[in-house]
Amino acid sequence: GGAMAAVNAPEVEVLATLAEGAVIAAVNGPESVVVSGETEAVDGVVELWRERGRRVRRLRVSHAFHSPAMDPVLDELTSVAAGLEYHRPQVMWAGALTGELVTECEAGYWPAQTRRAVRFADAVAALAAQGVSVFIEVGPDGSLSSLGPDAVAGIDGDEAVFVPLQRRDDQGVTGLVAGLARAYVNGAAVEWSSVLPTGTPVELPTYAFRHQRFWPEGILTLPTATPVVGGDGTSTAAEARFWAAVEEGDLARIADTLDLEDQRQLGEVLPALASWRRRELDRSLTANWRYRGGWAAIAEPDARVLSGTWLVVAPAGSAGDLTQQSAAALAARGAEVVEVTVPAGAVDRAEVAALLAAAAEPAGVAGVLSLVALDEAPLPEHPVVTGGLAATLSLIQALGDAGIGAPLWLATRGAAAAGPGEALANPVQAQVWGLGRVVGLEQPDRWGGLIDLPETLDERAGARLVAVLAGCGENEVAIRSAGILGRRLTRASQPRGNDPWTPRGTVLITGGTGAIAGHVARWLPGRGAERLVLTGRSGPAAAGVAATVAELAARGTGV
Repeated sequence: GGAMAAVNAPEVEVLATLAEGAVIAAVNGPESVVVSGETEAVDGVVELWRERGRRVRRLRVSHAFHSPAMDPVLDELTSVAAGLEYHRPQVMWAGALTGELVTECEAGYWPAQTRRAVRFADAVAALAAQGVSVFIEVGPDGSLSSLGPDAVAGIDGDEAVFVPLQRRDDQGVTGLVAGLARAYVNGAAVEWSSVLPTGTPVELPTYAFRHQRFWPEGILTLPTATPVVGGDGTSTAAEARFWAAVEEGDLARIADTLDLEDQRQLGEVLPALASWRRRELDRSLTANWRYRGGWAAIAEPDARVLSGTWLVVAPAGSAGDLTQQSAAALAARGAEVVEVTVPAGAVDRAEVAALLAAAAEPAGVAGVLSLVALDEAPLPEHPVVTGGLAATLSLIQALGDAGIGAPLWLATRGAAAAGPGEALANPVQAQVWGLGRVVGLEQPDRWGGLIDLPETLDERAGARLVAVLAGCGENEVAIRSAGILGRRLTRASQPRGNDPWTPRGTVLITGGTGAIAGHVARWLPGRGAERLVLTGRSGPAAAGVAATVAELAARGTGV
């Protein structure tokens, strides 16, 4: 029998009010104590503290735990505990017997813990002092989690998070997963594949103050910018004050800083100094805005194999050899290859979708390799558009119409000058690379990547092709005799020296019919440009372009 009660008061003060037959059973916080013992003695403590205006709560228990009432069971508990095998703890353990870390475990701990007070607050504080910041309660309620924050208040662990995994009135599995999620976002490692084996992890957007650059993964490698000391490029507070005075034109403050008595010469040089300062700030701001696209050799992937049905889509009447070589390379490494021939310059998406539907069941397609970009014949009705570019667009649309969600890989040949000194053999096919990058951004769930193939797909090149298709972490590659090259974006160095750029001959301005282009077009002739070519979607019909052309013609520059 016996009774227990919780008292909201410090341990020292509660000790002073204990009557014979009552003891401290638990210390849960600086002002959270549990008393236990004979019913009459506990009732006396409860009434006394209630009269003092403190919150007191009787506990519904069957026995007066952690009190002399436990003495009759200690011998049996001791013998049971002695029959167990003990090892050194493998994880950090703060024992509630003393609140200190336990390094060696022995049988006497358990009967002592049953008889003596539970020093929960000391144990939690000891863990917080060791750097523990996430506490997970695995019991059937959240009572310990509500006591925890008070136990770590005022120490290094006062930012600790207490997470109950169960509550008496909670919704079971939902509460458990919610608790694991809260622990996870506070830094605890959770093996989600075991908790939710059918779930698919997704990345959440960052907060507004935590910036993250989203370059297409595997295509562009963005080196970290060199940090600048001081937001305005200054290295000391005194230097910052000096430049502030320069920009404000404060002669007296600058003269005082430089210990000058005569301010006249300073007044002449100050505007030039301020102008130089503004130019340098602009230059430092834009220094890391310059990038250059290039290629880098990637580590040779291990031998890979494919599975399932792969569609090799080829244009009619061209690229026959490369189509056969590609199909053979895929088939030799596990794929079931189905060749689909698309009419030259196919622009009817329904027609292409019908060809795809007749070739294979949509759900059974594991991947699509397109070679239609190799058709460089111009479309009769649109001479500036190649049949391969038009057919690629039709294929992309038709795959969606046919319900094929497998990754699409677009192949070209000679569309990229990837190696040192390599000539750009078929630049017209590079249009497909521009289209492909847009598709990758708009349809990432069914995008594979872009591959520039060599002239002949031999055994080694075929193995490299399959390695890329099987997933080697790259989605814009060029396959060459030397290996696989991946496309990269790197920072371009700033031009050295103060020599201004001098245009010569004909200068091409893309987006040349817009407002900014008008300023550039007027700026170039005075620096040596003899002729301008302005390209824009609106062409001669663009607003204001006729007036710009007339103005430039009057100044002797042909457009």
